[in-house]
Amino acid sequence: MSEKFTHDGQEFEIRSFNDGVNIRVKAFLNNQQFGPEYSASSEVNSDHIKLHGEHIINVLKTQLKSDIQEGLYL
Repeated sequence: MSEKFTHDGQEFEIRSFNDGVNIRVKAFLNNQQFGPEYSASSEVNSDHIKLHGEHIINVLKTQLKSDIQEGLYL
């Protein structure tokens, strides 16, 4: 599953992965990984759903996008 967004005239793509053990999101620019992978275990996801009513992947995507927009990865 992927989601695209534009920042500073560049198109980024956030790709998400779930292997049943870990949930991961990565940003790509020009089809190359940009910045680190953000991840959480399936157990953390279950706890997060119980506490906040949403999947942790939404938090990971939002944080990754925000970090890019804030210029954390130049």
